[in-house]
Amino acid sequence: MIKTDLRRLFTGTAVYGIGGMLQQLVGFLLLPVFTAYLATADYGVIGILSVVGFLLTPIFQMGIGVSAGVVYFDNDDARYRSQVIWTALCVLLIGGVGLAMVAVVFDQRISLLAFQDAGYAMHVRIFLTGIACTVATQPLFLRLQFEERARLFVTLSLFSTLLIVSLNLVLVVGYDLGVMGWIIGTAVGQGITFLALLVCVALPTRFGFKCAIAGKLLRVGLPMVPSFAFLFLMGQSGKYMLQWFHGLDAAGIYEIGFRFGGVVILIVGAFNTAWYPFFQSFSNKREEARELFGRILVYYVMGLGSLCVLAFVAARPVILVMTQPAYFEAYRIIGIVTVANVFIGIFSCFTPGVYYAKRVYLITAVQAVCSVVVLVANVLLIPEYGLVGTAVAMLLGFVTMGVLQQMLNRTLKLWTPTYQWRRIVTILVLVVASIVITVVADSVLSDVAYLVACLLLAIGYCVMLWLLLLPEERSLVRACLGRLGGPR
Repeated sequence: MIKTDLRRLFTGTAVYGIGGMLQQLVGFLLLPVFTAYLATADYGVIGILSVVGFLLTPIFQMGIGVSAGVVYFDNDDARYRSQVIWTALCVLLIGGVGLAMVAVVFDQRISLLAFQDAGYAMHVRIFLTGIACTVATQPLFLRLQFEERARLFVTLSLFSTLLIVSLNLVLVVGYDLGVMGWIIGTAVGQGITFLALLVCVALPTRFGFKCAIAGKLLRVGLPMVPSFAFLFLMGQSGKYMLQWFHGLDAAGIYEIGFRFGGVVILIVGAFNTAWYPFFQSFSNKREEARELFGRILVYYVMGLGSLCVLAFVAARPVILVMTQPAYFEAYRIIGIVTVANVFIGIFSCFTPGVYYAKRVYLITAVQAVCSVVVLVANVLLIPEYGLVGTAVAMLLGFVTMGVLQQMLNRTLKLWTPTYQWRRIVTILVLVVASIVITVVADSVLSDVAYLVACLLLAIGYCVMLWLLLLPEERSLVRACLGRLGGPR
């Protein structure tokens, strides 16, 4: 039974992950093109606009991203669930219109606050209009997620990415519009994506708006709005402070390192997307889930911890190959950003008890504390350590978030799985030791010697990881490898 459930979660994660990787691959293949046409300051503009979007989006989404799931799984009646999605869509259409109006009326003020320069008002207006379309798409993507229609979810996501990248290429490279071309292409692509989702996901179902459901969505969702603000502070505030202390060029270099370090978020995001409906399906059979969820955390730490090691090992050669010389310093933060993103998934593994108890507001309290940690770390580290200080501050916030959530679970005696802490700690020690060796080798060895050292480290790491597997897990790995190898 455990194997069947693990396979179900793994399959969902794999489908979402492959789709996300295909989207990211498109961006990476074109990164040398865009870095040739966009200056570091242009990427700084993109990074700061992303911060503005990240800050305003949750306000106009009104916490529907969280409340839709809670309300949706309250009842297994198909008509009721359809009404939840339609009601959420109507509410967020109002939110999207509100955001677009803010973009038009307050564009100069937002530009002045974000850039200390009102000259970016048009950039702000177009960018936030595109974000307004994304706000309205959320319940449509959520429906696919809740119904575990991963393939259609990935297909539409990939369509959106290819459309936006194509428009960016035409406007940035073909028409040489620079960063404004990137902003226009992204906004137009986001608008077309909303229309495509409306046709494919919403219109085939019967319309059903219910005021009672809207009220419930807002009652559960609005208290979560501060949670997203705190996540903004944890993940994005460093970009703004980096620009403040070191200028747009530094922010642009950080943006590139942030994107490379964000590659792992494809897997973390895929896991989280599959994880929510997966653990909600056990809300009425929690005893069955104790051992299962405990194993899932072990495998998550083992798999994603290995990717953290890989990120530190590959950062320098990948940046040298994929970007222009002005961006080379970005490699120093890739591994740190990767580890920070991995802790987002660890935090998610600790949240089922909060959702089962219907006390999701506790997540906001945890994130409030962690945002203070990040802000203090930003002030202490960014002025002196620049890029690395920004990344370390974010890492401290996400590590604290995972630790505090588990401490809160134990303190309040919320439902928790049976975690295999000894194995988890052993894996973490192996991961941290490998990362430390990589960082030391990077600072003292030449390029050739560094590559040889990394190869030896990879071999040693794989051997140690294999020894940490249980006998039945090794048998399962052999069987999977055998199927991959095909018939003999």
